[in-house]
Order: sequence, then C-alpha cells, then structure tokens
Amino acid sequence: MESRTVITKTPVNVYKLGALREFFPRARMRIVHLTRNPGAAISSYREAWLSHWFFNARVGTPLNIAGYTEPGRPWSRDWWKLDFPPGWQDLTESPLEEVCATQWRCSHTAILDFAARNKDIDVLRLQYEDLIGTAHERTRAIDELASWLGTDRAPLLAPAVRGMTPMNALTLPRRAKWYGNYDVLKDALNSPDVLSLAAELGYSTDLTDWP
Repeated sequence: MESRTVITKTPVNVYKLGALREFFPRARMRIVHLTRNPGAAISSYREAWLSHWFFNARVGTPLNIAGYTEPGRPWSRDWWKLDFPPGWQDLTESPLEEVCATQWRCSHTAILDFAARNKDIDVLRLQYEDLIGTAHERTRAIDELASWLGTDRAPLLAPAVRGMTPMNALTLPRRAKWYGNYDVLKDALNSPDVLSLAAELGYSTDLTDWP
C-alpha cells in the first residue's frame, strides 16, 4: 500500500485533532507543538485583531470588545478574527486583551489535552524564540527537528541559518518586540491561567524573563 505524508499547519486544527485522527485511523499522527512566550504571542494576537487582516467569520452575536469594537472599524461589530476558542461567545463583551489571552491559552491547552489522552501520539515541542534566536540556537532547534523527523538536516538548516522572509507578519520578528504593548497587556499576562500555562510550556512566570 502506498504511503504518503500529509502536513497541516492551520492553527484552527488544534481543535480538530480528534476528528483528524478519526478521518485517518491508520495514519501515524505526529505533532510539532510550536510555542511562544505569552507576552510575544498575545501581543501578536492583539496586533492581528487591530489590523485590516486576519478575518475569520462574520458572527451572529454583536461584538462589543473594548479596544476592538469602535466606530472607526465598521466591521468590528460582527467580524471575529483568528480562531474560535471554546466558549468564544462568552468573550463578545470582554476586553480585547482578554480575548487574545484566551485564544492563546485555549489553543495550547487543546494540544496538551489531546496529547495527554493519546499517549501514542508523538509530540515535539519547539520554542519560537529558538527559531529566531542566534545561529547556534537555530541550528540546535533544527537538529532536534530533523532528528525527530528522521530526515536530512541540510534542507532545513540552510534557510534557518541564513534567515527566511516572514509570512503573514505585520512587522518583522524580533526579540522583546512585545514590550511596547506591556502596559495594555499586563493584566492579561499576569492572570493565573496565563502564568500557569506559561510554566507548563517551559517559560518563566516572571514576565521580565520573557524574550
């Protein structure tokens, strides 16, 4: 029987892992779990919401998201952005920073919960910070990925070391970029749910340690 590899990187599929396994019951399922520190990730979510991009779907529930739903954004009354976390309907009148924090938290929790229920699923966790870090950090991360995949490291290593053109990025990646949004994000970032998950993903609970 012919064997083929199918790769999906659509973020919303974190909520469909169980369905994907049922669709392909004979497939070997593996997950690359890419993480990013909450400050940078949630700040990126916020920038996406405030941009003219990243629309997901028009919703029937009127949105009144402080920091997003404003007269200058005529679409902001009924257009949801990025993914729909479980219970998103309860967020339609929440501050934007809380919406973004929930989107970040729920997506990672979905992966962790699925892996915990399915011990046979092979999961590799990589940190985004390593992939945009020093040449040594990028090389180490690519070596780990290539070893896990059982493939030649050279095709992966060359673009990682020399750098790649960002895709779907509003601004170029750089360390500590999220510090510029700290004041508006600090309450959401210091929530117990965010800090607990940060620790579970291998990040410090001290925000000053987040790159």
